[in-house]
Amino acid sequence: MQNSTLWADVAHPIFIGIHGNSENPEILEDLNYVNIDILDHKEKQVDYQGCMAINAGDGNK
Repeated sequence: MQNSTLWADVAHPIFIGIHGNSENPEILEDLNYVNIDILDHKEKQVDYQGCMAINAGDGNK
């Protein structure tokens, strides 16, 4: 992803790997984020703060 503007209001504007194929796990690699602007991020819950989250869910590697 590059040259983008994101607006999440709450939670993470970028969330990588939360769902995958648990029967045939997938590999997430070579992800690049370049020149990204994030607007108006107001999350009050500590676990959901931050502009990016990475979660190896459902067998993702």
